[in-house]
Amino acid sequence: ARPGPPHELGAAIRLEEAVPYGGATVGMDGGRLTVATPAAAWHYAAALPLRLDALSDPADAFRPARILIDAVVEQGRIHIGALAPDGSTFVAGDIFAADDGDGRGWAVRYDLFLPRFADAGAVMVRNAAGGGLPSVVRITGVTVLGCAIPPPQPGDEDTLHVFYDLGQLPISYDILVFLAAAETRRAERGLARLHVTFIPGAHDGDRLPDADYDAMVDRSARRWRLHDIMVAAVGCFPTAAGHTLAVSRFAGLLRQTGVPHAFPEPSETDFREMHAVYRFAEPRWRGTLPVVVPRADPQGLRYARQWLDRHAGGRRTVVITLRQYGYHAARNSAVAEWAAFARGLDPTLWFPVVVPDTDRALEEPAPALDGLCLFTEPCFNLGLRMALYELAHLCLFTSGGPPFLAVLGDRCRYLYFKPLAAGAESASEAALRRQGFVPGETPFRRTPFQEWVWEDDRLPVIGRAFAAMCRRIDAG
Repeated sequence: ARPGPPHELGAAIRLEEAVPYGGATVGMDGGRLTVATPAAAWHYAAALPLRLDALSDPADAFRPARILIDAVVEQGRIHIGALAPDGSTFVAGDIFAADDGDGRGWAVRYDLFLPRFADAGAVMVRNAAGGGLPSVVRITGVTVLGCAIPPPQPGDEDTLHVFYDLGQLPISYDILVFLAAAETRRAERGLARLHVTFIPGAHDGDRLPDADYDAMVDRSARRWRLHDIMVAAVGCFPTAAGHTLAVSRFAGLLRQTGVPHAFPEPSETDFREMHAVYRFAEPRWRGTLPVVVPRADPQGLRYARQWLDRHAGGRRTVVITLRQYGYHAARNSAVAEWAAFARGLDPTLWFPVVVPDTDRALEEPAPALDGLCLFTEPCFNLGLRMALYELAHLCLFTSGGPPFLAVLGDRCRYLYFKPLAAGAESASEAALRRQGFVPGETPFRRTPFQEWVWEDDRLPVIGRAFAAMCRRIDAG
Protein backbone atom coordinates (compact mmCIF):
# COMPACT_ATOMS: atom_id res chain seq x y z
CA ALA A 1 0.00 0.00 0.00
CA ARG A 2 1.16 3.52 -0.74
CA PRO A 3 1.72 5.73 2.33
CA GLY A 4 -0.82 8.46 2.94
CA PRO A 5 -0.02 12.09 2.11
CA PRO A 6 1.84 14.28 4.63
CA HIS A 7 -0.41 15.84 7.27
CA GLU A 8 0.07 18.96 9.36
CA LEU A 9 1.15 18.49 12.96
CA GLY A 10 -0.70 21.49 14.31
CA ALA A 11 1.13 23.90 16.59
CA ALA A 12 4.25 21.75 16.99
CA ILE A 13 6.37 24.91 16.58
CA ARG A 14 5.22 28.37 17.68
CA LEU A 15 7.12 31.44 16.58
CA GLU A 16 6.06 33.39 19.65
CA GLU A 17 7.91 30.88 21.85
CA ALA A 18 11.33 31.78 20.39
CA VAL A 19 14.08 31.87 23.03
CA PRO A 20 16.99 34.30 22.35
CA TYR A 21 20.59 33.21 22.89
CA GLY A 22 23.90 34.99 23.39
CA GLY A 23 22.77 38.58 23.10
CA ALA A 24 20.53 38.05 20.06
CA THR A 25 17.30 40.02 19.81
CA VAL A 26 13.96 38.54 18.79
CA GLY A 27 10.66 40.24 18.13
CA MET A 28 7.19 39.43 16.82
CA ASP A 29 5.33 41.69 14.39
CA GLY A 30 2.12 40.63 12.68
CA GLY A 31 2.76 36.95 13.29
CA ARG A 32 6.31 37.14 11.91
CA LEU A 33 9.47 36.57 13.92
CA THR A 34 12.57 38.71 13.39
CA VAL A 35 15.91 37.47 14.74
CA ALA A 36 19.04 39.65 14.86
CA THR A 37 22.01 37.40 15.63
CA PRO A 38 25.18 38.07 17.61
CA ALA A 39 28.19 39.14 15.55
CA ALA A 40 30.24 35.99 16.18
CA ALA A 41 30.05 33.31 13.50
CA TRP A 42 28.08 30.15 14.30
CA HIS A 43 26.78 31.51 17.59
CA TYR A 44 23.26 30.44 18.49
CA ALA A 45 20.68 33.22 18.16
CA ALA A 46 17.19 31.84 18.79
CA ALA A 47 15.62 28.47 19.60
CA LEU A 48 12.11 27.37 18.63
CA PRO A 49 11.17 24.41 20.84
CA LEU A 50 9.49 21.39 19.23
CA ARG A 51 6.30 20.66 21.14
CA LEU A 52 5.65 16.93 21.30
CA ASP A 53 2.70 17.68 23.60
CA ALA A 54 0.94 19.46 20.72
CA LEU A 55 0.74 16.30 18.60
CA SER A 56 -2.80 14.94 18.26
CA ASP A 57 -1.37 11.48 17.59
CA PRO A 58 1.58 10.68 19.91
CA ALA A 59 2.82 8.13 17.36
CA ASP A 60 3.74 11.03 15.06
CA ALA A 61 6.72 11.67 17.33
CA PHE A 62 8.29 8.48 15.97
CA ARG A 63 7.47 9.02 12.30
CA PRO A 64 9.30 11.14 9.71
CA ALA A 65 8.58 14.86 9.75
CA ARG A 66 9.24 17.78 7.44
CA ILE A 67 9.68 21.29 8.81
CA LEU A 68 9.12 24.06 6.24
CA ILE A 69 10.34 27.49 7.36
CA ASP A 70 9.55 30.47 5.12
CA ALA A 71 11.93 33.34 5.76
CA VAL A 72 13.56 36.44 4.37
CA VAL A 73 17.30 36.70 5.05
CA GLU A 74 17.66 40.46 5.34
CA GLN A 75 21.36 40.63 6.20
CA GLY A 76 24.32 38.25 6.24
CA ARG A 77 23.97 34.46 6.22
CA ILE A 78 21.61 32.44 8.38
CA HIS A 79 21.79 28.78 9.32
CA ILE A 80 18.57 27.20 10.55
CA GLY A 81 18.77 23.64 11.74
CA ALA A 82 17.05 21.01 13.82
CA LEU A 83 19.03 20.46 17.00
CA ALA A 84 19.10 17.08 18.75
CA PRO A 85 17.25 17.00 22.09
CA ASP A 86 20.53 16.91 24.03
CA GLY A 87 21.90 19.83 22.00
CA SER A 88 24.93 17.80 20.85
CA THR A 89 24.47 18.00 17.09
CA PHE A 90 22.31 19.23 14.25
CA VAL A 91 20.28 16.44 12.69
CA ALA A 92 19.18 18.65 9.77
CA GLY A 93 19.90 22.16 8.59
CA ASP A 94 20.66 24.58 5.78
CA ILE A 95 22.17 28.01 5.11
CA PHE A 96 20.92 30.89 2.99
CA ALA A 97 22.46 34.32 2.42
CA ALA A 98 20.93 37.77 1.95
CA ASP A 99 20.57 39.11 -1.58
CA ASP A 100 23.04 41.98 -1.81
CA GLY A 101 21.44 43.28 -5.01
CA ASP A 102 18.28 45.22 -4.14
CA GLY A 103 18.74 45.29 -0.38
CA ARG A 104 15.28 43.83 0.27
CA GLY A 105 16.53 40.42 1.34
CA TRP A 106 16.07 36.99 -0.18
CA ALA A 107 12.84 35.07 0.37
CA VAL A 108 13.77 31.43 0.93
CA ARG A 109 12.33 28.21 2.29
CA TYR A 110 14.31 26.11 4.72
CA ASP A 111 13.22 22.49 4.26
CA LEU A 112 14.31 20.34 7.21
CA PHE A 113 13.69 16.59 7.15
CA LEU A 114 13.69 14.52 10.34
CA PRO A 115 13.69 10.69 10.17
CA ARG A 116 11.68 10.91 13.40
CA PHE A 117 10.08 14.06 14.76
CA ALA A 118 11.43 13.20 18.22
CA ASP A 119 15.00 13.21 16.87
CA ALA A 120 15.05 16.99 17.39
CA GLY A 121 14.35 19.10 20.43
CA ALA A 122 14.34 22.54 18.85
CA VAL A 123 14.85 24.49 15.66
CA MET A 124 17.91 26.69 16.14
CA VAL A 125 18.72 29.91 14.27
CA ARG A 126 22.39 30.90 14.18
CA ASN A 127 24.72 33.30 12.45
CA ALA A 128 26.59 31.81 9.47
CA ALA A 129 28.27 35.06 8.38
CA GLY A 130 32.00 35.48 8.83
CA GLY A 131 34.09 38.53 9.50
CA GLY A 132 32.42 39.41 12.78
CA LEU A 133 29.22 40.54 11.08
CA PRO A 134 25.73 39.90 12.53
CA SER A 135 22.87 38.58 10.42
CA VAL A 136 19.14 39.27 10.40
CA VAL A 137 16.31 36.96 9.36
CA ARG A 138 12.55 37.44 9.33
CA ILE A 139 10.63 34.17 9.65
CA THR A 140 7.22 34.55 8.05
CA GLY A 141 5.79 31.09 8.65
CA VAL A 142 6.44 27.55 9.82
CA THR A 143 4.65 24.38 8.70
CA VAL A 144 5.35 21.00 10.28
CA LEU A 145 4.24 17.95 8.31
CA GLY A 146 4.05 14.39 9.56
CA CYS A 147 4.91 11.68 7.02
CA ALA A 148 4.19 7.98 6.86
CA ILE A 149 7.17 5.65 6.48
CA PRO A 150 7.09 4.21 2.95
CA PRO A 151 6.71 0.42 2.85
CA PRO A 152 9.59 -1.81 1.68
CA GLN A 153 9.64 -2.89 -1.96
CA PRO A 154 10.27 -6.38 -3.37
CA GLY A 155 13.98 -7.18 -3.17
CA ASP A 156 14.68 -4.74 -0.33
CA GLU A 157 15.25 -7.57 2.14
CA ASP A 158 18.64 -8.50 0.63
CA THR A 159 19.62 -5.11 -0.82
CA LEU A 160 21.76 -2.44 0.83
CA HIS A 161 20.29 0.87 -0.27
CA VAL A 162 23.05 3.45 -0.55
CA PHE A 163 22.07 7.12 -0.25
CA TYR A 164 24.52 9.71 -1.57
CA ASP A 165 23.40 13.14 -0.42
CA LEU A 166 24.37 15.76 -2.99
CA GLY A 167 23.39 18.43 -0.47
CA GLN A 168 26.14 17.30 1.91
CA LEU A 169 28.77 15.45 -0.15
CA PRO A 170 30.90 16.49 -3.14
CA ILE A 171 30.18 15.73 -6.79
CA SER A 172 33.59 14.19 -7.35
CA TYR A 173 35.59 10.96 -7.42
CA ASP A 174 35.00 10.78 -3.65
CA ILE A 175 31.96 8.74 -4.66
CA LEU A 176 34.34 5.79 -5.16
CA VAL A 177 35.35 5.73 -1.48
CA PHE A 178 31.73 6.23 -0.44
CA LEU A 179 30.74 3.19 -2.52
CA ALA A 180 33.66 1.24 -1.05
CA ALA A 181 32.37 2.07 2.43
CA ALA A 182 28.92 0.86 1.40
CA GLU A 183 30.41 -2.32 -0.03
CA THR A 184 32.04 -3.10 3.31
CA ARG A 185 28.65 -2.65 5.01
CA ARG A 186 27.04 -4.96 2.43
CA ALA A 187 29.70 -7.60 3.10
CA GLU A 188 29.31 -7.25 6.88
CA ARG A 189 25.57 -7.87 6.63
CA GLY A 190 25.80 -10.61 4.00
CA LEU A 191 23.47 -8.82 1.59
CA ALA A 192 23.29 -9.62 -2.10
CA ARG A 193 23.54 -6.24 -3.79
CA LEU A 194 23.77 -2.45 -3.63
CA HIS A 195 21.30 0.06 -5.01
CA VAL A 196 22.43 3.68 -5.07
CA THR A 197 20.09 6.67 -4.71
CA PHE A 198 21.37 10.19 -5.33
CA ILE A 199 19.53 12.71 -3.15
CA PRO A 200 19.40 16.26 -4.58
CA GLY A 201 20.68 19.13 -2.47
CA ALA A 202 18.46 21.95 -1.26
CA HIS A 203 20.13 24.59 -3.46
CA ASP A 204 18.74 23.76 -6.89
CA GLY A 205 19.91 20.19 -6.41
CA ASP A 206 23.38 21.15 -5.12
CA ARG A 207 25.26 21.96 -1.96
CA LEU A 208 25.48 25.48 -0.56
CA PRO A 209 27.29 27.62 -3.17
CA ASP A 210 31.01 28.19 -2.71
CA ALA A 211 32.32 31.13 -4.72
CA ASP A 212 35.87 29.80 -5.18
CA TYR A 213 34.74 26.32 -6.21
CA ASP A 214 31.86 27.59 -8.34
CA ALA A 215 34.31 29.71 -10.32
CA MET A 216 36.04 26.51 -11.42
CA VAL A 217 33.10 24.04 -11.43
CA ASP A 218 29.85 25.80 -12.29
CA ARG A 219 26.38 24.27 -12.25
CA SER A 220 26.68 22.91 -15.79
CA ALA A 221 29.99 21.26 -14.93
CA ARG A 222 28.48 19.71 -11.81
CA ARG A 223 25.58 18.26 -13.82
CA TRP A 224 28.13 16.79 -16.22
CA ARG A 225 30.09 15.31 -13.31
CA LEU A 226 26.95 13.82 -11.79
CA HIS A 227 26.32 11.70 -14.85
CA ASP A 228 29.84 11.14 -16.18
CA ILE A 229 31.59 10.49 -12.86
CA MET A 230 29.05 9.74 -10.13
CA VAL A 231 26.61 7.54 -12.04
CA ALA A 232 29.42 5.93 -14.03
CA ALA A 233 31.24 5.07 -10.78
CA VAL A 234 28.27 2.98 -9.66
CA GLY A 235 28.81 0.76 -12.71
CA CYS A 236 32.38 -0.02 -11.60
CA PHE A 237 31.11 -1.95 -8.56
CA PRO A 238 29.92 -5.45 -9.59
CA THR A 239 27.51 -5.67 -6.64
CA ALA A 240 25.68 -2.47 -7.68
CA ALA A 241 22.38 -3.52 -9.23
CA GLY A 242 21.27 -0.03 -10.23
CA HIS A 243 20.86 3.59 -9.31
CA THR A 244 18.12 6.17 -8.85
CA LEU A 245 18.16 9.95 -9.13
CA ALA A 246 15.56 10.96 -6.56
CA VAL A 247 12.98 13.36 -7.96
CA SER A 248 13.32 15.63 -4.91
CA ARG A 249 15.33 15.92 -1.72
CA PHE A 250 12.27 15.05 0.34
CA ALA A 251 11.56 11.92 -1.75
CA GLY A 252 15.10 10.64 -1.33
CA LEU A 253 15.29 11.29 2.40
CA LEU A 254 11.87 9.75 3.00
CA ARG A 255 12.86 6.63 1.05
CA GLN A 256 15.92 6.29 3.30
CA THR A 257 13.62 5.84 6.32
CA GLY A 258 11.62 3.04 4.67
CA VAL A 259 14.26 0.48 3.62
CA PRO A 260 15.40 -2.31 5.95
CA HIS A 261 19.09 -1.81 5.10
CA ALA A 262 20.40 1.70 4.45
CA PHE A 263 23.88 3.15 4.14
CA PRO A 264 24.20 5.40 5.88
CA GLU A 265 21.39 4.80 8.32
CA PRO A 266 19.43 8.02 8.96
CA SER A 267 21.03 8.21 12.40
CA GLU A 268 24.60 7.99 11.02
CA THR A 269 25.03 11.73 10.67
CA ASP A 270 28.85 11.49 10.73
CA PHE A 271 28.73 10.32 7.13
CA ARG A 272 27.69 13.80 5.99
CA GLU A 273 31.44 14.50 5.97
CA MET A 274 33.74 12.62 3.60
CA HIS A 275 36.59 12.41 6.10
CA ALA A 276 34.37 10.19 8.28
CA VAL A 277 33.56 8.00 5.26
CA TYR A 278 37.28 7.54 4.54
CA ARG A 279 37.99 6.64 8.17
CA PHE A 280 35.19 4.08 8.11
CA ALA A 281 36.10 2.50 4.78
CA GLU A 282 39.89 2.24 4.82
CA PRO A 283 40.56 -0.30 7.60
CA ARG A 284 37.61 -2.45 6.51
CA TRP A 285 38.80 -2.43 2.89
CA ARG A 286 42.21 -3.75 3.94
CA GLY A 287 40.67 -6.30 6.33
CA THR A 288 39.22 -9.75 5.84
CA LEU A 289 35.69 -8.81 4.74
CA PRO A 290 34.61 -10.54 1.51
CA VAL A 291 34.22 -7.26 -0.38
CA VAL A 292 33.78 -7.21 -4.15
CA VAL A 293 36.23 -4.64 -5.48
CA PRO A 294 35.68 -2.32 -8.47
CA ARG A 295 36.17 -4.00 -11.82
CA ALA A 296 36.49 -2.89 -15.43
CA ASP A 297 33.53 -3.90 -17.57
CA PRO A 298 34.25 -6.55 -20.26
CA GLN A 299 33.28 -4.12 -23.01
CA GLY A 300 35.61 -1.49 -21.60
CA LEU A 301 38.41 -4.05 -21.58
CA ARG A 302 37.72 -4.89 -25.23
CA TYR A 303 37.94 -1.24 -26.24
CA ALA A 304 41.11 -0.67 -24.20
CA ARG A 305 42.76 -3.77 -25.73
CA GLN A 306 41.86 -2.56 -29.23
CA TRP A 307 43.63 0.73 -28.56
CA LEU A 308 46.67 -0.88 -26.93
CA ASP A 309 47.02 -3.50 -29.67
CA ARG A 310 47.21 -0.66 -32.21
CA HIS A 311 49.62 1.55 -30.26
CA ALA A 312 51.71 -0.45 -27.77
CA GLY A 313 53.18 -3.00 -30.19
CA GLY A 314 53.65 -5.60 -27.47
CA ARG A 315 55.60 -3.28 -25.18
CA ARG A 316 54.83 -2.89 -21.50
CA THR A 317 52.34 -0.05 -21.01
CA VAL A 318 52.99 2.64 -18.40
CA VAL A 319 49.97 4.90 -17.88
CA ILE A 320 50.75 8.38 -16.54
CA THR A 321 47.65 10.23 -15.31
CA LEU A 322 48.12 13.96 -14.91
CA ARG A 323 46.37 16.44 -12.66
CA GLN A 324 46.24 19.86 -14.37
CA TYR A 325 43.31 21.44 -12.58
CA GLY A 326 42.60 25.04 -11.61
CA TYR A 327 41.19 24.21 -8.17
CA HIS A 328 43.84 23.58 -5.50
CA ALA A 329 46.49 23.81 -8.21
CA ALA A 330 49.24 23.05 -5.70
CA ARG A 331 48.22 19.39 -6.06
CA ASN A 332 48.87 19.39 -9.81
CA SER A 333 51.35 17.16 -11.58
CA ALA A 334 54.82 18.43 -12.41
CA VAL A 335 54.23 17.97 -16.14
CA ALA A 336 57.82 18.59 -17.22
CA GLU A 337 59.10 15.99 -14.74
CA TRP A 338 56.65 13.39 -16.01
CA ALA A 339 57.51 14.16 -19.63
CA ALA A 340 61.22 13.74 -18.87
CA PHE A 341 60.54 10.43 -17.15
CA ALA A 342 58.47 9.14 -20.09
CA ARG A 343 61.17 10.11 -22.60
CA GLY A 344 63.83 8.39 -20.49
CA LEU A 345 62.18 4.97 -20.77
CA ASP A 346 63.64 2.47 -23.23
CA PRO A 347 61.22 2.73 -26.19
CA THR A 348 61.90 -0.87 -27.21
CA LEU A 349 60.58 -2.15 -23.87
CA TRP A 350 58.13 0.46 -22.63
CA PHE A 351 55.09 2.26 -24.04
CA PRO A 352 54.35 5.38 -21.94
CA VAL A 353 50.87 6.79 -22.47
CA VAL A 354 49.68 10.04 -20.90
CA VAL A 355 46.08 10.56 -19.79
CA PRO A 356 45.67 14.32 -19.32
CA ASP A 357 43.33 16.05 -16.89
CA THR A 358 39.78 15.97 -18.24
CA ASP A 359 39.53 19.77 -18.15
CA ARG A 360 42.63 20.00 -20.40
CA ALA A 361 41.99 16.97 -22.60
CA LEU A 362 40.66 18.93 -25.59
CA GLU A 363 43.14 21.80 -25.35
CA GLU A 364 46.48 22.03 -27.09
CA PRO A 365 48.82 19.81 -25.02
CA ALA A 366 51.50 21.41 -22.91
CA PRO A 367 54.70 21.87 -24.94
CA ALA A 368 56.53 19.54 -22.56
CA LEU A 369 54.34 16.68 -23.81
CA ASP A 370 55.25 17.10 -27.48
CA GLY A 371 55.98 13.75 -29.09
CA LEU A 372 54.42 11.68 -26.30
CA CYS A 373 51.33 9.53 -26.82
CA LEU A 374 48.23 11.14 -25.27
CA PHE A 375 45.09 9.06 -24.79
CA THR A 376 42.17 11.45 -24.20
CA GLU A 377 39.16 9.16 -24.62
CA PRO A 378 39.43 7.76 -21.04
CA CYS A 379 38.96 11.32 -19.78
CA PHE A 380 35.33 11.10 -20.89
CA ASN A 381 34.52 7.46 -20.17
CA LEU A 382 35.06 6.08 -16.69
CA GLY A 383 34.72 2.47 -17.82
CA LEU A 384 37.44 2.89 -20.44
CA ARG A 385 39.68 4.61 -17.89
CA MET A 386 39.21 1.72 -15.45
CA ALA A 387 39.98 -0.82 -18.19
CA LEU A 388 43.17 0.99 -19.22
CA TYR A 389 44.38 1.02 -15.62
CA GLU A 390 43.75 -2.70 -15.26
CA LEU A 391 45.59 -3.59 -18.47
CA ALA A 392 48.62 -1.39 -17.81
CA HIS A 393 51.85 -2.90 -16.56
CA LEU A 394 52.02 -0.01 -14.11
CA CYS A 395 49.94 3.13 -13.47
CA LEU A 396 51.55 6.33 -12.19
CA PHE A 397 49.50 9.04 -10.48
CA THR A 398 49.76 12.27 -8.60
CA SER A 399 47.28 13.48 -5.99
CA GLY A 400 43.70 13.48 -7.28
CA GLY A 401 40.44 11.61 -7.73
CA PRO A 402 40.86 9.29 -10.78
CA PRO A 403 43.64 7.27 -9.07
CA PHE A 404 41.08 5.81 -6.69
CA LEU A 405 39.82 3.57 -9.49
CA ALA A 406 43.19 1.83 -9.12
CA VAL A 407 43.60 2.40 -5.38
CA LEU A 408 40.42 0.46 -4.60
CA GLY A 409 40.97 -2.33 -7.13
CA ASP A 410 43.08 -5.46 -6.98
CA ARG A 411 43.96 -5.72 -10.68
CA CYS A 412 45.74 -2.37 -10.91
CA ARG A 413 49.44 -1.99 -10.16
CA TYR A 414 50.20 1.60 -9.30
CA LEU A 415 52.38 4.25 -7.68
CA TYR A 416 50.62 7.27 -6.19
CA PHE A 417 52.86 10.31 -5.73
CA LYS A 418 52.47 13.57 -3.84
CA PRO A 419 49.67 12.77 -1.35
CA LEU A 420 50.83 15.86 0.55
CA ALA A 421 50.87 19.18 -1.27
CA ALA A 422 51.96 22.41 0.38
CA GLY A 423 49.43 25.16 -0.24
CA ALA A 424 46.42 22.87 -0.73
CA GLU A 425 44.35 22.42 2.43
CA SER A 426 42.71 19.28 1.05
CA ALA A 427 46.16 17.68 0.70
CA SER A 428 47.60 18.87 4.02
CA GLU A 429 48.82 16.40 6.62
CA ALA A 430 46.01 17.47 8.95
CA ALA A 431 43.38 16.80 6.29
CA LEU A 432 44.80 13.39 5.42
CA ARG A 433 45.05 12.38 9.07
CA ARG A 434 41.39 13.35 9.50
CA GLN A 435 40.67 10.80 6.77
CA GLY A 436 42.60 8.17 8.71
CA PHE A 437 45.69 8.21 6.49
CA VAL A 438 49.13 7.89 8.05
CA PRO A 439 52.06 9.53 6.21
CA GLY A 440 54.41 6.87 4.90
CA GLU A 441 51.74 4.17 4.65
CA THR A 442 49.64 2.94 1.72
CA PRO A 443 45.90 3.05 2.51
CA PHE A 444 43.38 0.67 0.93
CA ARG A 445 46.24 -1.60 -0.25
CA ARG A 446 44.99 -4.85 -1.80
CA THR A 447 48.21 -6.21 -3.36
CA PRO A 448 52.00 -5.78 -2.92
CA PHE A 449 52.06 -3.89 -6.24
CA GLN A 450 50.27 -0.83 -4.92
CA GLU A 451 52.15 1.94 -3.14
CA TRP A 452 51.78 5.56 -2.07
CA VAL A 453 55.02 7.52 -2.50
CA TRP A 454 54.97 10.32 0.09
CA GLU A 455 57.23 12.64 -1.91
CA ASP A 456 56.73 15.20 -4.66
CA ASP A 457 56.70 13.99 -8.26
CA ARG A 458 60.28 14.93 -9.16
CA LEU A 459 62.24 12.99 -11.75
CA PRO A 460 64.69 11.27 -9.34
CA VAL A 461 61.79 10.25 -7.05
CA ILE A 462 59.69 8.94 -9.94
CA GLY A 463 62.60 6.98 -11.40
CA ARG A 464 63.60 5.45 -8.09
CA ALA A 465 60.06 4.36 -7.16
CA PHE A 466 59.38 3.07 -10.68
CA ALA A 467 62.53 0.92 -10.74
CA ALA A 468 61.78 -0.53 -7.29
CA MET A 469 58.20 -1.41 -8.21
CA CYS A 470 59.26 -3.00 -11.51
CA ARG A 471 61.71 -5.23 -9.64
CA ARG A 472 58.93 -6.20 -7.26
CA ILE A 473 56.56 -7.02 -10.13
CA ASP A 474 59.19 -9.04 -11.99
CA ALA A 475 59.92 -11.03 -8.82
CA GLY A 476 56.23 -11.94 -8.66
